[in-house]
Amino acid sequence: MIQFSSLEQAKNYFLEFAPKTWGSKYQGGWGLDKVKKFLRFIGNPQNQYPCLHIAGTSGKGSTAYFCSYILAGQKRKVGLHVSPYLEDFREQFSINNKFLSLKLSLEYISEFVSLYQNWLTQNSGVLSYYELVVCLSFYIFYKQKVDYAVIEVSLGGLFDSTNVITSPNKVCLINTIGYDHTEVLGDTITQIAKQKAGIIQPYNKVFVIRQAFEEAEDVFKTEAELQNADLVMVGPTSNTKSGSKIYFKPLQSDKNGNIFEFKSPEIPSQKFAIKTLGKFQTANCSLALSACEYVLKRDRQRLNIEELKKSLLQVKIPARLQIIDQKKLCFEGEFNQQQVILDGAHNLQKIQSLVSSLEVMFGDQKFLVLCGFSSLNKDVEIILNTLGEISSQIIITQFSSRVSQSVGKKSQNLDKLIAIAKASKIPISIQPNLSQAALKVFQNKSNPVLVTGSFYLISDFLQHLQKT
Repeated sequence: MIQFSSLEQAKNYFLEFAPKTWGSKYQGGWGLDKVKKFLRFIGNPQNQYPCLHIAGTSGKGSTAYFCSYILAGQKRKVGLHVSPYLEDFREQFSINNKFLSLKLSLEYISEFVSLYQNWLTQNSGVLSYYELVVCLSFYIFYKQKVDYAVIEVSLGGLFDSTNVITSPNKVCLINTIGYDHTEVLGDTITQIAKQKAGIIQPYNKVFVIRQAFEEAEDVFKTEAELQNADLVMVGPTSNTKSGSKIYFKPLQSDKNGNIFEFKSPEIPSQKFAIKTLGKFQTANCSLALSACEYVLKRDRQRLNIEELKKSLLQVKIPARLQIIDQKKLCFEGEFNQQQVILDGAHNLQKIQSLVSSLEVMFGDQKFLVLCGFSSLNKDVEIILNTLGEISSQIIITQFSSRVSQSVGKKSQNLDKLIAIAKASKIPISIQPNLSQAALKVFQNKSNPVLVTGSFYLISDFLQHLQKT
């Protein structure tokens, strides 16, 4: 059996299967067939425990974290799979919101890779990096005997590597739909929604956040009906016209977090507080609450409201309006003189939510913005104009992290942005070298810093730093 001696060695093995381009990551039904075949070979671990499967253009990662904290707070053992990771490979398969020990992680990874290599001797067609990581997460959760697994979709849903859970007790959560990854998901809301709705399997329970696009809701309702699935809408108001059975009402959003009211058939009207920042987190938390209260009741577990309130206050979500205080980061001997805010807003919808939340939290405060974008982002000019509303200066840079390499993601060609920068009414500078861009950030003494535009940029940025 293969024995990895370090996490770095294990990551290098997985990176051997990284796609060369972003498009080759998304192999449609053919890629999914390979994943199913391998999972059958190792005993279909993904069907050995109840799963909460989460899709959406925006908010699915945050919703996954909320689900994990809520269920763990009810004394359940919970596996959480999210992607991409920012700093530690183990972020992709945490247990009760903590990393497994290095020793145990390497033991599981070694066992898994040995199984994979045995499978390769009998089958043609290797799995990609992402497909392997998804299967590894399913395997680890089985070995850990979790009570629940919370699984975040990476891209779309229908052909995503996570869409292999066939147990009817799977619960689906679908968050906000918008325009993103149109090169593979389609360029209309209906096409994108059909991809997201692809996670709905026969007889699943499905929770859907109220959508800005009526055609998206129509797609979800139609797919649920076709699959004999029970769909529940989660709405932001108690207006009966909305057709929602579960309601939430934002009450307060500021630098301390959010307070909101939540009401469902199982939970009488209650006020909940979360320390996660951004008014959009109220909807994400409410969607998670809806699904978690359902699975606990279904599985004859009593929901402890007091423990629930405690667990919600403990939720920490990396790179989602994450604030790092002064003097907490160090780069080449320079400490950050101002607060640094990390947010992986990588599409226009998320950038608009981010800017709106920052205006609520900080008023007229201007930020030094460090940003970088995927080569496939078609809305960079609009995004820069939106960021300009809260910026004193924008620095555009590039990323080239091992995390982005794992899925074949490339940074935006900066030459194409020069004309946009020259035409802008606010100062925009282009610095291809992330180290040089980071140095400017740390020498800044005037404005708080916002690092945004891509999770891969944030991952690269963090790799350059020393935390104090």
